[in-house]
Amino acid sequence: MKLSEILENINFTGNMNECEITGITHDSRKVKDGTLFVAIKGENNDGYEYISEAVEKGAAAIIANGRKVGLSTIPIVHVEDTRAALSLASANFFGHPSQDMTIVGITGTNGKTSICQMITHVLKSSGYPVGSLGTLGFSTPSGMLSTGFTTPESAELQQFLNTLKCGGISHAVMEVSSHALEMHRIDDVYIDYAIYTHLTQD
Repeated sequence: MKLSEILENINFTGNMNECEITGITHDSRKVKDGTLFVAIKGENNDGYEYISEAVEKGAAAIIANGRKVGLSTIPIVHVEDTRAALSLASANFFGHPSQDMTIVGITGTNGKTSICQMITHVLKSSGYPVGSLGTLGFSTPSGMLSTGFTTPESAELQQFLNTLKCGGISHAVMEVSSHALEMHRIDDVYIDYAIYTHLTQD
């Protein structure tokens, strides 16, 4: 996919060209030739510090947050919020899979996992092809994959949804943590049914 297609509807500045993008990540350890690296700031690490490493590993382009980046032979574009940009860029890259599925999102302090599993069971029992995503992992008809997060980063989330869609899954039930909402992880997931459990001090 061309970089311009991935940046569609994203406000940016910088030297964009029509390079080919083969993957998207915020984790420099996952960068390969052709990857778009998005430098987001995490709780413990700042992706900005790994831009040079990403370039050395073959990144085709960089999305950064406006801070000065050293000279580079690849396109570097700047956005106001790299997390929000990661969400939309990932949705663009994977073709907005949630638009073609029925998505149930569950949020609240407690009860998300139980409700997620109950709804998934009801949908399966009703004959719907369904997958789930949450604390227990990424569930498909062929098995469970651990993600390590209640709601993964937007690039992984869009990839999971795309995997379900390509596998013929029409319904997805997902837990949505408050942290994920704050970090823009589901900004570009089209949720059809939203369930709120309750709010308590955590």
